[in-house]
Amino acid sequence: MNRVFKAYLSLIKPGVTGMVLVTASVGFYLGADVFRWPHFFSALAGVSLTAAGANALNQWMEREADARMERTKTRPLPSGKLGGRSALVFGSLLSFLGVAVNFYFVNRSTAFAALASLVSYLFLYTPLKRKTVYNTFVGAVAGAIPALMGWTAAQGRLELAAFALFLILFVWQLPHVFAIAWVYRKDYKNGGFRMMTLTDESGLRTAWQIAGGAFLVFLASLLPAFLGIAGPAYLSIALFAGIVFTGFAVCLVSSRLRYAKEFIPVSIIYLAVLHITLLTDKMG
Repeated sequence: MNRVFKAYLSLIKPGVTGMVLVTASVGFYLGADVFRWPHFFSALAGVSLTAAGANALNQWMEREADARMERTKTRPLPSGKLGGRSALVFGSLLSFLGVAVNFYFVNRSTAFAALASLVSYLFLYTPLKRKTVYNTFVGAVAGAIPALMGWTAAQGRLELAAFALFLILFVWQLPHVFAIAWVYRKDYKNGGFRMMTLTDESGLRTAWQIAGGAFLVFLASLLPAFLGIAGPAYLSIALFAGIVFTGFAVCLVSSRLRYAKEFIPVSIIYLAVLHITLLTDKMG
């Protein structure tokens, strides 16, 4: 029983689902005029079910590719810990419940956003990974939708400030994924995925893409201050953190991506700093 539970838990990618919850929570908190705990927990339930379902179905759709990749061959489906039908039913049920919870207990706008995230992730991004090197940009849209879900859950509608949060998360994913795609480029090739890094033997182009993406994140991170959803404290920290983050990314150019693997956790820490500062600045 414990082994089966761990297999299902791995199927929903708890780390990724957790990041989605954090993003949605930030969107909810910043969008809420009056913070209501029951409504907040309903929104988190809907978001977590949607994210977990999407991750499970993604693993079901990519089970054959995962079996050919060193990094993913121990996942529940390629390793035989779970059957394909069980994963399909489990993922479909979670996805349905996610949209339903948002529709009945949160609001229709959030339910629509949940459905949009599922469609864009499963029926656009996932198949496009085998067809075009530009799949990362489509995946970044799907990955940034949780920020909108959090905001609509609190407000019931989208506002300009919500799209600032969306933009931060969208552009943040670009250098983050480019770094992952470089570090694991052999795996992606074995899995049959088309990534820009596979045609970049020297790594110079990828390094510049990461540096350019980091600079765009830096610029996007300043928007909350100019739109009035964050104050001077956030602006100061965003400026400092953005300069450090962009500087680290630029170093990848001169080092020919020698520190690309280290850049991955650094980018996660950078996003966490932005989120925490957004929350604490509003609290202050």
